[in-house]
Amino acid sequence: MSTQAPEQRAFEIGLVMAGACSAGAYTAGVIDFLLEALDAWEEAKSTGDPRVPDHHVLIRAVSGTSAGGIVAALLGMLPFVERAPVTDLAGAASVDDVANGDRNLLFRSWVKNIDVRGLLNTSDLHREEGVVPSLLNGEVLERIAEAAVAEVRGATLKSVPRPPSYIANPLQIFVSFTNMQGIPYLIRMTSACGVQGHWVTSHAGCAHFAVYGSGSDLPGDRPPGAIAVNGEDTVGFSTLDGWDWLRDAALASAAFPGGLPARPFRHCRAEYVDAHWFGLGNLPIPDSAMHIAPMLPFAIGSQSPQFWCVDGGLINNEPLDYARAAIAKSRGANHSSDARLADRSLILIDPFPGDDPTLNVAPTPVRICSLRWCRCCRSCARTHNSSRRRWRKHSTTPTGAGA
Repeated sequence: MSTQAPEQRAFEIGLVMAGACSAGAYTAGVIDFLLEALDAWEEAKSTGDPRVPDHHVLIRAVSGTSAGGIVAALLGMLPFVERAPVTDLAGAASVDDVANGDRNLLFRSWVKNIDVRGLLNTSDLHREEGVVPSLLNGEVLERIAEAAVAEVRGATLKSVPRPPSYIANPLQIFVSFTNMQGIPYLIRMTSACGVQGHWVTSHAGCAHFAVYGSGSDLPGDRPPGAIAVNGEDTVGFSTLDGWDWLRDAALASAAFPGGLPARPFRHCRAEYVDAHWFGLGNLPIPDSAMHIAPMLPFAIGSQSPQFWCVDGGLINNEPLDYARAAIAKSRGANHSSDARLADRSLILIDPFPGDDPTLNVAPTPVRICSLRWCRCCRSCARTHNSSRRRWRKHSTTPTGAGA
């Protein structure tokens, strides 16, 4: 009779990072501390101390919007670069005095290399064009993103440190953005007046990446629809390794309308032509697929159509659905919410958690109706905003559970 303990399956985690504007520095700090804690835990387990919990956790997927999208992209780079946690932040007199500040990609990107002087610089204004792209100078974020990509590319060409055991290989990253042009769909119907059907436009965009080499396990299969980053045969080839694609998605996700310039993003045409609609996170889950072909006259002949995008928070500020679908699909059908039975969970990092304003006012009919009407209008605008007014004059959509 064998006395060997059965192998424990890892408790899987999906990290979700909400839009946060400059409070992305808060989100970055949470991620920095989380990785520091996981590193310390792994080191403690290696000592064999029976007092140390010996179970295993695995970060399977990360999703982010706006500032959260930038942190998600940086998290995908951290396994390859030097990782030194920021420590004596409270005792530092300035950002230059923070221990490990120069050795921490998150701290450099969110604190040290960005300030209001750079954002108010006018180097992005060109007199000959006569155009003001945004209130703030978006070139600052471009330089920070370029520096991060250059660092991770340089690291992958060297002997990178052993990747952490608590990150999946590949790590799935979802970056949401708002497609200003939108993807038009025609829901075909039969009509006596010759109308083809009902036109709708989807402005909700998401780029799905699979970063290879992020964890110590052997690389798994590429998830359906994911853009491979740092694939085995692409290291050293900047046009193939996918890091530029991840950078562009993060910048598009954080393009706050008016505050920062709109960003171009070039997506795979197949992601729209072959896409299926699903009930959970719009990912391939068996027996829930529905195919509706988009109408893409502007992209015919192009394998990578380009769209102009702005902040993903306009549509989906807390992209829980993508990370939830990723960890739900990674295993069987055990989706128990009982803490004693669950083997996976989401962690939402949101510097500005929302709350229901109707709970903080006296329950008079006028106040409740006014607040509900404003929330309904906001929800409709987020869900059904269309750039082609001629397709419809009015749109009213029920919201909430059971709608």
